[in-house]
Amino acid sequence: MLYSNSQILNFFQKPDEIVQYAKSLDYYKDPKGKWPGERSKCLSEINYNFFNITCRKILSSVFPMDFYDISFKAHIHFQVIHPEQSGSPGWIHQDIYSDFSSIIYLSHHENCGTNFFTAKNELSKFSGEEGRCPSDTYNKIKEDYYVNNKPFDKKYSQALEKNNSNFVKTGGFNSIYNSLITFDGHTDHNANLDKHFNSNEPRITLISFFTNMVSKGRTLKYPGSELNLI
Repeated sequence: MLYSNSQILNFFQKPDEIVQYAKSLDYYKDPKGKWPGERSKCLSEINYNFFNITCRKILSSVFPMDFYDISFKAHIHFQVIHPEQSGSPGWIHQDIYSDFSSIIYLSHHENCGTNFFTAKNELSKFSGEEGRCPSDTYNKIKEDYYVNNKPFDKKYSQALEKNNSNFVKTGGFNSIYNSLITFDGHTDHNANLDKHFNSNEPRITLISFFTNMVSKGRTLKYPGSELNLI
């Protein structure tokens, strides 16, 4: 693991305006059912200036010594999850195509944050292009429910429980409004949606997936000494 977990408060100067902008966009389900809710198109396609500024602000928060020289590739999306779309809790997974991931919480749900886990044994570890554990059957059940908008029932709950039972929780962050969390994309994690069903407000986040982060010819890591400077 190259990147440690961190949380930074008060990320945007005007978060309420960011939320209003997020609500003005169009959203789309994943046709393969990989994740719950809906996401906007990558912001590089619809507002490149906002995309570039936000990416560099995220990276400058974590890599202050390398900010001016850094190059990177990124996909960032707003994601909206309504209570009926989520399931409780979220499925433990990895951002298999991301080296460095981040989430900015943009709704007032402090109990809808992110948890981190480690596999109980070697057989539980994610592997392969899809980043799945050997219990692939559980993921196929999840995808079927997400794609077809099926109401969550006993079959879904049992598959979710069996998938998540392969892991042990190691930590997590509350979803403090306008806070940024960062973590290694290959860390096992899930959305903490346990109390999300009790609210009529959707869970709104800005999610980012970074790869190829290079500064002065070297791949960026997350040094503890620089964290103390933030």
